[in-house]
Amino acid sequence: MKTPEHILIINYDFPPNEGIGGRRWAKFSKQLAIEGYHIHVIKADAVNDKNISTWSSDVIHENIHIYSLPRKYPIIFSHPKPDLISRVMYRFQKLRLEIQEKGTIYDISIGWKNSLQQKMRELISSYPIVNVIATGAPWKMLADVAEMKTEFPQINLIVDYRDPWLNALNYGMKGLSTGRKKEEERKQTLILENASVIISPYAYLTAELKQWSADHCKQQSHFEVLTHFFDPDDLTKSIATKRDQLTLIYGGDLYQGIEKELEQIKNELLELKENNPTLYAKLRIKIFTNKHGDKTFEGLTCVEINAGVGKLIFSEMSAADVILIILPQNKRNDRTTKFFESLPLRKPFMVVSESGEVTKFVSENKLGFILNSTEGKFETILQNITSGTHEFDAEFDIQPYSLKNVTRKLMDLFK
Repeated sequence: MKTPEHILIINYDFPPNEGIGGRRWAKFSKQLAIEGYHIHVIKADAVNDKNISTWSSDVIHENIHIYSLPRKYPIIFSHPKPDLISRVMYRFQKLRLEIQEKGTIYDISIGWKNSLQQKMRELISSYPIVNVIATGAPWKMLADVAEMKTEFPQINLIVDYRDPWLNALNYGMKGLSTGRKKEEERKQTLILENASVIISPYAYLTAELKQWSADHCKQQSHFEVLTHFFDPDDLTKSIATKRDQLTLIYGGDLYQGIEKELEQIKNELLELKENNPTLYAKLRIKIFTNKHGDKTFEGLTCVEINAGVGKLIFSEMSAADVILIILPQNKRNDRTTKFFESLPLRKPFMVVSESGEVTKFVSENKLGFILNSTEGKFETILQNITSGTHEFDAEFDIQPYSLKNVTRKLMDLFK
């Protein structure tokens, strides 16, 4: 009988920690466990054990072994409170981090190095682990993992960039001093020179990393695109929609920099209300998001903004007529998790975004409508939907984007 293979995954906020950062590798772990692999996961302790991940049930499997290490990053800095003492402590920790760290101070894996590397030594020494996967953000821990390649040269290190790093709008990257930026570049060089494989969910990001490596690194990794995916187990039976309503649904983050797109939707709705009150009265836009206090649509009765509802979002999407995809300029090329999760529902997309990979994919495959500064008109799109005159490919082949098939592509990268 073949000895089961052991895989090590480092994912800072793996479930049951809350947050989207754990979804991708929770799902991969689930499928790999089904395929017979033993998965060992190193994660950080949760900030709040009461708020658990939407994907916690996905990682309950006898082949998935989770090891949680204490956070070293100051909670008062990552999760600030408004009272006076907390504000004083926040400033103290900010000063301490600025003195202590050469790069960005807004990286929650700061201080984790010793405990992370010690746990890696323990697991790699105890189990026949060859394939090691580390996913960021956070980013510093990827450099800490890359250092271990010297100690364990036999490992096949796969590094997953879920998002951009050096040119990101977040993680404190925007406005870094030259010196601090160079430190982040040093970390990335260390990672790219020690990784066997670099993957990301986006073709443009993988291409950027490959070019950066060619320009800055002495040794070159192998680069691959490993897209996001849908999990058939998440799907609910399609629910018939009310014919006297036209329901659009959005589920997920309202990304940083999305104000322009939200403002466009607001202006289009105000115009629709003025020009076609009958159609406006039929319209219902349901938004489930982390920023449910957003005031952009205040006074527009057709829009309701709610807190996230976890996996219940699939029932909501199933009952909707149209799936809204709203992407700011810096996300226009990102076919996000929610994009792929929506594919099996066979509902038309309405993509509110400037032209990019997402609008191109939707247009070329006849999967819905585009609304931006140069394409589409909200009222016209809604009329096409209600009249049934729009082109929509209900037979589009979604199987390449299933969890099972994308996991098989991941397995091809193993040694």
